[in-house]
Amino acid sequence: MTKKFLILLLFSGFSLAALAADVTGTWTGIFHTREGGAFETNLVLKADGSNLTGTFQQGTSDEIQIENGKINGDQISFTLTRGTGDKTRKVNYTGKVEGNNMKLTMQMAGTTRTQEITLTRK
Repeated sequence: MTKKFLILLLFSGFSLAALAADVTGTWTGIFHTREGGAFETNLVLKADGSNLTGTFQQGTSDEIQIENGKINGDQISFTLTRGTGDKTRKVNYTGKVEGNNMKLTMQMAGTTRTQEITLTRK
C-alpha cells in the first residue's frame, strides 16, 4: 500500500510540474508610463519547478536580478529591488502567462497604485 502511494505521489508531482506554464526564455515589451514615456523592457526568465530566476532590464537602466520568483500554473510573481544604499524600494510583479504573451502588474511595495505591461516571448 505504501509503495502504491509513493508511486501515485511521484506521478502527481510530475503532473503538477507539467501544468506550469513554460516561461523560460526572453520576453520583451514596451512599458508606458502615466506621464507619456515609453521604455523598452526585457525580462529573461528560467523556470526550475516552481522557482523562477532571471533578469529584468528597462530603458537604459542596468539589468536587475529578480528575487522571490515563483510560478504556479500560469501565474508568476517576482520582486525587484531598485535603487542603492538606504534608498532602495521593492517593486512587486504578478502576472499571467498565456502562450507567448505575459501580462504583468507592478506595484511598489507599500502603495496601492499599480501599472501594467504586456510582454511577448522573443
